[in-house]
Amino acid sequence: MRKKRIRSEHCNNCGYDFKISLQEVNYCPVCGQENHNPRLTLKYYAEQLVENIIHFDSKMIRSIFTLLLKPGEVTKAYFQNRRKQYSSPFRLFFFGLIVFLFAIIFVNNLVYEKVQHSDKISIKEYFGTLLIQSPDSAKWTFDVSPFLKHNIYVVDIRKLVFSESINTGTWLTQSGLHNNWYNRLYYASIRKYDRSDLSRIDFDKKLNSFRYFLLIITIPLTAAVVFLVFYKKRLLFFDAFLFSIHFNAATMFWGVLLFFIYVLPWQFIFQRANYDTAFVLLCFSYLFYFFPAAKKVFGFNRLSAFVRTILAAAIIIPFIYISQMLAQVYWV
Repeated sequence: MRKKRIRSEHCNNCGYDFKISLQEVNYCPVCGQENHNPRLTLKYYAEQLVENIIHFDSKMIRSIFTLLLKPGEVTKAYFQNRRKQYSSPFRLFFFGLIVFLFAIIFVNNLVYEKVQHSDKISIKEYFGTLLIQSPDSAKWTFDVSPFLKHNIYVVDIRKLVFSESINTGTWLTQSGLHNNWYNRLYYASIRKYDRSDLSRIDFDKKLNSFRYFLLIITIPLTAAVVFLVFYKKRLLFFDAFLFSIHFNAATMFWGVLLFFIYVLPWQFIFQRANYDTAFVLLCFSYLFYFFPAAKKVFGFNRLSAFVRTILAAAIIIPFIYISQMLAQVYWV
């Protein structure tokens, strides 16, 4: 069956002018780019998905470097139908996903080899022993968010963890904390974690299964937010979806670098993970990557693009953070 095409009178990649009937020109005779507009349908990419994932060449290397060092350049090239020199969006994303997942598995295996025996027993037993041995006046610090910490007396933590049934809102009030929905959700996740019969390793592995799913869900979410926040005349949802794929692919590549440059050294030097700080650094990717990329791709001025970026980040980042707390309460 012949493929439906939106044809051009010249090649958008190299500028070659087609001299014969447009109905017969399927590929540019100079650079070889297919003569159709990729904004028509996702079917074109779906048909070549498997081949694109497993095939690695110089085009992929060029695409990754351009994606990371020139925010928005790859997406803008696709909008202008100059796509021959870059790998397809799905190929970039799935390659980034594979690299990211392998990096997480590699890092976790290194960390798990270093954990002490106390980390391999159940979380309930481990923290239960610590709570019993700690004096009532001691305080434990909880990273409620990347920007907020709570110092809570051990005697109050015992009530949260050891009580068979407890109203989290009442506990917050008695502990001198704000009784809002976010705090209730956070400390419900802490209670679920500290009472788990799983080991730390098994708990993390089970929670990671949700995080992998969240990586996929974030793409259409980001696309929807970008489409609404950066909406202008003639903007297609496909355009926002394409931008989302490239942004999330770049985030995964930067995330791999962040793991090996920052998180992993912190783990082995200070003997503890520092994922919250890593999360804060990833938030800044919206300023240093999302912002210039959106400015270049959607054509807004600097101030307008900056405000829209902050709005998009204010929707997407809390969604990711809250989703992980919900997963810790209901998934694990």
